Amino acid sequence: MHYGYMACFAVAISWRLGSKVRFDSVKERFINSRKANRLRGYKRRAPYTV
Repeated sequence: MHYGYMACFAVAISWRLGSKVRFDSVKERFINSRKANRLRGYKRRAPYTV
C-alpha cells in the first residue's frame, strides 16, 4: 500500500511542476529535482503535526 500512494504523490508533483520527474522509491526522494523534493512535504498547521 505504501508504494501505491507514493506513485500518486509523484504524479501529482510532476503535474504541478509541468515536467517529468524521476523518483527513487528506496530513498523516497526525487532524483535531480530540488523543486520536486521541496513539494514532498509541507508545514502542517497546529494541531495537525507529525
